[in-house]
Amino acid sequence: MSTGDRNRIRVAREILNEARQLAYPRPPKGSCGIGPRSPDVVRAALERCDEAVVLCPTLVDAYVERSSLRNEVGDDDGAKADALRALQPRPTDVRSYLRISFRFDWPERRQILQTAMRRLRGSPSDRAFLWLNVADTYWYEGRFEDQVRELRKLLRYRTRIRYFRRIDLDYSTLGAALQALGRYGEAEETYRDGLKSRHGRRLAQDVVLARVRRNDFQGAEEALQRLRPKLPRGLAGLLRAAIRGLQGKSARSSPRTLDKATQQTPFGGVGLFGFYAAVVLLRMGREAEARPLLRRYIADSEGNPREWGITNRWEIAKAKELLAAPNAGQRSKPPPSGSASAMSRW
Repeated sequence: MSTGDRNRIRVAREILNEARQLAYPRPPKGSCGIGPRSPDVVRAALERCDEAVVLCPTLVDAYVERSSLRNEVGDDDGAKADALRALQPRPTDVRSYLRISFRFDWPERRQILQTAMRRLRGSPSDRAFLWLNVADTYWYEGRFEDQVRELRKLLRYRTRIRYFRRIDLDYSTLGAALQALGRYGEAEETYRDGLKSRHGRRLAQDVVLARVRRNDFQGAEEALQRLRPKLPRGLAGLLRAAIRGLQGKSARSSPRTLDKATQQTPFGGVGLFGFYAAVVLLRMGREAEARPLLRRYIADSEGNPREWGITNRWEIAKAKELLAAPNAGQRSKPPPSGSASAMSRW
């Protein structure tokens, strides 16, 4: 590479940094995402990307950045064209392949990520990350069996090369896919396997919820008792009270825990634990607070059909059942449990 070429690349990267600063201002303190910006600012950033492309037509980053900005201004064809151009010089990093793939539908996205897996063979972490994203494309197509197959292959690969960093994410995703298929018993076993990993504590709540979603409330209480040290105190208390409430028993939780559980999630809407807080509120006789919360929970979950609408199917159905029941806050006969409690693995 000549000195002139190196200088052009250096200047083009400086121009791209200016474009990024324009397009992605820092968010206000205490918030996430990007800061406020006007359409004129986005167009100015796009013009800077144009300059970088003209100056250095082989620079992958220039096409990747311009593709993202063209997508923002509604130029879908231009965004896809730039994404395809970015593939030609063979990007050398995971982030570029991931951003390129965003411009395409799930089958094409999967092909791009699989191409990255073939090209980027040096890093186990890169390969595992790309493989997990390949598996995720099946989720959004509703192909959960294919996702389960892909994730099990990924876990076998990790075991073979003894690479376990953040393997809990793979177990969590596999468990979600199994639950989407209604295979709650297999999901629970998957979460328990993930609990053995370094960061597996976060899967403790999933073990408990897999029992709840099988209507095995006694088993859920037993699992919760054993896993309580792995759960945040407030969450453990909320789940215990909610499981009692789902059996028609009296239930109480601290005001602080209920308030935290009913707060809007960072992504907007009432989260999963808002539902469990509503169950507790019902059993505390606070129907005026619980019923609107259940309605909001149903609307928010069904409004996200590809994610919450699948992962929270059991809770959505139960929320509708609770709303339809007269005097839902009164104590009633516990519902029949599902499969018998089997905690032998503990």
